[in-house]
Amino acid sequence: MASTSTKALVLNGPEDWFDWLDGLRDLARSRRVWDLIDPEVKPDAIYELIEPEIPTIDDVVPPAAPVAAAAAAAAGPAAVPAPRPTFATLTEAQRTTFGLLQKQYAIQYAQWQARDSALQHVNDVIKATTGQHYQAYIAGVWTAYDRLRELRTRVAPVDKNRLNDARRAYRASLRDLKRTAWETWLHIWEKTFKEGERLNIPDV
Repeated sequence: MASTSTKALVLNGPEDWFDWLDGLRDLARSRRVWDLIDPEVKPDAIYELIEPEIPTIDDVVPPAAPVAAAAAAAAGPAAVPAPRPTFATLTEAQRTTFGLLQKQYAIQYAQWQARDSALQHVNDVIKATTGQHYQAYIAGVWTAYDRLRELRTRVAPVDKNRLNDARRAYRASLRDLKRTAWETWLHIWEKTFKEGERLNIPDV
């Protein structure tokens, strides 16, 4: 059986912005990374994906306290600092704790890696579906969030313009009923109707 594929919408102008962003939002939500790239969220409030840290022996046996180190220094050059603990020198309870930390890290790392991979995929889609004449806006911008914020500033139509464009498109679709094949007209009308409904246009 032949496979089918859907060609992604390319952002070639302000008129593409909302449909393009809707498709990108659907993709990011399906990959559970929309909270990492939502351009409506302010930079200081955006969630940051941080790679978990590998547990070490210090997580089980903390380094000597400063007071103990100062006391050893006061004892003179003859004093020999205590050797750092290794896995072999850990107690049974400490080894058990260290093993639990490693298992927890393995789970957290797998979760982080999956989201990081999904985030990179979405970022690649942003790059690939941004029109050629808009590529300059995201040159030197590396994260998906920063790219969306930049494109939102540069490309997204202002609300008033969007409202006027949607109103004109809806009225034009009504006028074209007798001049357009009904299948084509119905597709255009449904699209303009949904946009007008979303914006609460009185005409709609």
